[in-house]
Amino acid sequence: MLLQKIDTAKTTLKKIKIPLWIDALVLLLVATIIIAASQILYNRTVNLLTENLRERILTVSVTVAANIDPNDLIALQVEEDWKKPEWKRVVRRLHNAKYSNKDIVFMYIFRKTGDDATKMEFVADADSIDPYVNIGDDASKYIDVNRDGKIEPDGPDKLQWPGQPYPEASDIPETFEAYNQPLTSSDLYTDEYGTVLTGYAPIKDEYGNTIAVLATDIKADDFFMITSQTLKPFVIFIIFLTSIISILTIFLIYTWRRYARFLEKSNDDNTKLARYLASANTRLRELDRQKTEFVSIASHQLRAPVAAIRGYASMVEDGTYGKVPKTLLEPMERVSESGRRLALMIDDFLNVSRIEQGRMVYDMKRLDLGALVDTVYHEQR
Repeated sequence: MLLQKIDTAKTTLKKIKIPLWIDALVLLLVATIIIAASQILYNRTVNLLTENLRERILTVSVTVAANIDPNDLIALQVEEDWKKPEWKRVVRRLHNAKYSNKDIVFMYIFRKTGDDATKMEFVADADSIDPYVNIGDDASKYIDVNRDGKIEPDGPDKLQWPGQPYPEASDIPETFEAYNQPLTSSDLYTDEYGTVLTGYAPIKDEYGNTIAVLATDIKADDFFMITSQTLKPFVIFIIFLTSIISILTIFLIYTWRRYARFLEKSNDDNTKLARYLASANTRLRELDRQKTEFVSIASHQLRAPVAAIRGYASMVEDGTYGKVPKTLLEPMERVSESGRRLALMIDDFLNVSRIEQGRMVYDMKRLDLGALVDTVYHEQR
């Protein structure tokens, strides 16, 4: 009788192997989808914040450039011209614009040199009302250009005068492209002055010819901090969740394999095998119950941050925090749509538990496969 039960158990084991592997693959697939969704959400958030930063710095640069008198710039050609009244007018305009925004690090004007159009020279900057103040003896007059609390006259606190060479411009394609149109640097970059994004705007004369370019460097260190603070807790929770699920799955498979090997090697000890079978089956059922309960609880916990993302995105779209620029409507709609899809993923996650427990309710209906393919195509694009 006992041998018959053992044979029955072996047959049952062979039948159960496939569903266990399917279960493991499903868990792995769900974990992969969650991680991918987190990465997509992070990238879209970074892109959205970067575009906002670009719009902001471009608006500032174009506005200030429009208020610079081109005749003043024409009068500033050589180093001694810093003593002219035109110099003071230009520098004061730049100074007022820079210090009206705490995130602006540098604001300066440059142009092509008269004898070589492939080289650039400075015309003026926002802090050089006296270009020699930082190398003088009066420390009370020193100017902390990049506002880092240190005076570095040969570094970021170096002041400019008319005609001072700007050799670094040769390695920056945007300095030449800005002669044709307003633009920003292609990416955020980090140098000795910190992490910044630069906006450029051409300054034109009365005939529409570009005679110089205004550049504005805006500090982006806070940008990364805000992005990290926004998404770090969510990403940590996702990593923790997928790690626990993976550990439970691996332990379940490992236990089941040990159980299978034990059955194959213990045909001569029927009593011991029967006891082990009962004990292992109890442990497996308890593990499976704990795993299902954890998945269910964790999935429900995921709903809260997803609901918050969707809720705030909806309030921004509805104008709860003020009128939303048209340029932000589409990104916010994408954030809202991503939140909705993430909520659907969580529902799919819960469905895995329902399927295992036999509580899944199926609603059979026709599916427009063409519409589904079209949706996937647009999302991937």
